[in-house]
Amino acid sequence: MSSVRQRKTAIEQVARDIKDYSLERGITYPAYLQIVAQPLLPSSLRKSFKSWRRMISAVEKAHPDVWDHSIQAAPEPVATPEPTPEPVIAEDPLEALKKSSSTGTEVEESDE
Repeated sequence: MSSVRQRKTAIEQVARDIKDYSLERGITYPAYLQIVAQPLLPSSLRKSFKSWRRMISAVEKAHPDVWDHSIQAAPEPVATPEPTPEPVIAEDPLEALKKSSSTGTEVEESDE
């Protein structure tokens, strides 16, 4: 098992890399290796934490604000005002009946 000092050093290095390179929360270890110039070596990761997931968990516990840069950098969504619907003007029922009867064809009554 690794010493406490090695674990703390590894946590500090990864936390500094996350802040310096503005890494996202769900970054994988292979992506971390490609982005960071001097990353935490795989041997020290395996020796201290056994997996990348445990390392990230330890970084989150030691530095809860490590991913604040991603929250601050994201632009806030702009609220667009929704258009107000046109008011529906209720028509007088008698007026509607008059309009429909005057425009429609009238049926002639027959006296049979």
